[in-house]
Amino acid sequence: MKNLQTIYTIRKSALIILLWMVFMNTAGSQPKDTVQTEQKKVNFIALPMYDYRPVLEHSIAVFGKAIVTLDKEQQFISDILISKSFNNPSYMGQLKNEFYFNGWRFALNATLMKQVNRMPSRSLGIASDDLFGTEMKMGYVQALAKRQLSHRFYGGLGLEWSFMGDYCMNFSEITDQNLENTTLTYKMLQPIVTFEYDSRDNVVYPTSGFYITNQTNFISDTFGSTIERLGSELQPIENRDYFFAKNIMRATYYASLDGTWKSVLATRYGMRVGLGEVPVSMWENANNWVRGYKEGKYAGKQLHFLDMEWRKYVTNRLGFAVFGTAGFVGNSIDDTFSSSGFIPSGGAGIRLRLMKSKPVAFRFDYAMGKKGENSVYFALTEYF
Repeated sequence: MKNLQTIYTIRKSALIILLWMVFMNTAGSQPKDTVQTEQKKVNFIALPMYDYRPVLEHSIAVFGKAIVTLDKEQQFISDILISKSFNNPSYMGQLKNEFYFNGWRFALNATLMKQVNRMPSRSLGIASDDLFGTEMKMGYVQALAKRQLSHRFYGGLGLEWSFMGDYCMNFSEITDQNLENTTLTYKMLQPIVTFEYDSRDNVVYPTSGFYITNQTNFISDTFGSTIERLGSELQPIENRDYFFAKNIMRATYYASLDGTWKSVLATRYGMRVGLGEVPVSMWENANNWVRGYKEGKYAGKQLHFLDMEWRKYVTNRLGFAVFGTAGFVGNSIDDTFSSSGFIPSGGAGIRLRLMKSKPVAFRFDYAMGKKGENSVYFALTEYF
């Protein structure tokens, strides 16, 4: 009964927030001193730096961002991230490209990564309170094409090819269990259906409007995917005759509090939900989406999070941010929206616009989670 009351309270609060955002007057005049005209001045920024992240820990990284605006209907945005950890084998190389062209939106993304993490033994039904290490090697390419269906609404299709996937679980680290390490392999070809609603005044640094995106990935051996799963003895078994999906949704609302870009309140609700028998190698780690957590001790088939962040600039270049997040993670509705699945966080950060005319900021954030967990973050552009 307590879990049901918690779920009803969360749903009611989410509905109230959504109705408030919908009925806000976002169709009025745009904030003054908007950054909309600044897009044309942005060329390319590259920033080599020391980095600290929850997974990569101490590392060296290169952030880069390119923005090319030909006219109001044609724009190209590219992001690059290369990072290598000093403390463990983790690394990441990521390239994201977006093309806005006469009512079409194209995206071409590529990622190559190795991610070291930790997971609670009990999440797999192992009678132990120990955490065990995991190591994921993954490489994939994703292509999306979206067509403008109405003034603000886009719909499209895509394809994601995971050409490399190994998920190693170090069960030998669990005390008194006498288990052997296990590696699951997978290669996937995933059809994608995606929808967007976009009323942002600016795609680089929004100060008003909505951005809602929903993406569903379909995974099946029918599409040529090969996936291994854990057997009853925690051994790898090849999946056969399977079909499941992953639904990824984000709804973000931006509001200028002073009529300019210098004070913006950003609110985001996100969910990443596995539908069907999702293998453990594709579970969601909360530390990838909720600031303040270092290790994957909070993981499951579904993840929900609600972010609020106030971004305030005291000069044209220097500002700060204050933020908070309510996250929920688990393998079922009851499990997710429970006290054990609740993962709150909060923190603050500094914002520095690298050039006065560019709407691209360097951010440094410090976040705290429950049970004393904390982490710091460096990046170009805002968190969302």
